[in-house]
Amino acid sequence: GARYHPMVARLITEFATSITSLSAVGGVSKVVSAFAGALPELALANLLPRCCEHITEEVANGVGQTPSLSRFTRSHADTTLIWYASMLAALTESQDGRPLLKYKEQLLHAIEQLVDTCQSRHVYSVGARLLYNTLAALTRTAPARGRSVAEDVWNSAEFRENHFRYWGRHPDVADPEFAIEWHVPNADEVAFAQELMRRIVEPRIGQLSAHIDALAAAREPSSADSVTLHRLLVTLRFGIRGLGGMAPPPGAPIPDDALIDALIEGDDANGMPARRRLGLPVAGGYVFAAGSAGQIEVADIRRRAAEVAGKALEFVEQRSEGNVENSKAAILLTETAVCHHATERSTFASVRRTWDYGIDGFALDSSHSIMPRLYAERRAQLTHIARQLHNTRF
Repeated sequence: GARYHPMVARLITEFATSITSLSAVGGVSKVVSAFAGALPELALANLLPRCCEHITEEVANGVGQTPSLSRFTRSHADTTLIWYASMLAALTESQDGRPLLKYKEQLLHAIEQLVDTCQSRHVYSVGARLLYNTLAALTRTAPARGRSVAEDVWNSAEFRENHFRYWGRHPDVADPEFAIEWHVPNADEVAFAQELMRRIVEPRIGQLSAHIDALAAAREPSSADSVTLHRLLVTLRFGIRGLGGMAPPPGAPIPDDALIDALIEGDDANGMPARRRLGLPVAGGYVFAAGSAGQIEVADIRRRAAEVAGKALEFVEQRSEGNVENSKAAILLTETAVCHHATERSTFASVRRTWDYGIDGFALDSSHSIMPRLYAERRAQLTHIARQLHNTRF
């Protein structure tokens, strides 16, 4: 299959950069996500610089800066910006953080433009998702390869033709033949994530608090003020979600035995492999250990985010006649910051579901960790897309 990679890369790149259509944004995002999942470095090299270049050009021309909170209508003037911003978000989705380091400045600039300058809901919402995807990629602990079988089995013809027979099996990851290799964020990835946290996530806390005070003092806030409030709420929510892999949630850690017993006895924990087979501590999957300087910094940001979320919720409750979308955004921010402590789910619950469903790859504290056969599905998508493109173009 490797001999087809150059052709596939060329066809997808030409297709994704030759047209722009609002009705096809979702479809092209799936194409790009499959491309990035199967051939990450090639996809990034072909598409990421182009996406960032178009985003900068569109924002410089004032695109996406008309205030709008509409969920269902999109301005055709924003088509190109939404197209390339959505592709960029798809490129960073479920990505390993190391290939992204090469594009650090471009990603920083693109995220800041989308969430700082743009006032169109469809644009800054994509920017917030890009922020989350990038933070998650940089801080995620996951297997270095998306495979649930040993290397020799993976490369065998028998497996390629009958890989479905292996779904749902629970390999012993401590087996030397399996030879699982974990991607653990390195110092450069952590530094990039901290820069995003300090430059984009943390400032939103003070900006949101100040904006709420200004709205409370105003007799009749303008529609632009409502859009700004929504933009800050959405960006902060996705930002603190992206910090979920940086430090464990507050509170005393659960003893190993109690954690295992609780998971195994739960309704959705049938067949969970023993935690000790993963060879990871309970805090595994987090960048910073409890009590470290990094953990203290993240915990302080989470605490202040929870405080401003409560302030926002109180404000929208008092303005019951206000915008419904801002009420929803304030509730979601509060749920993320207060109820989930900015961590979306249990690390080992994610691992358990992964092995239970027999996924070919999994990640800790990731919204994609419970998607069955994620990597196998993306390979199939890429093959199908390549055939469609080839038949269409030739």
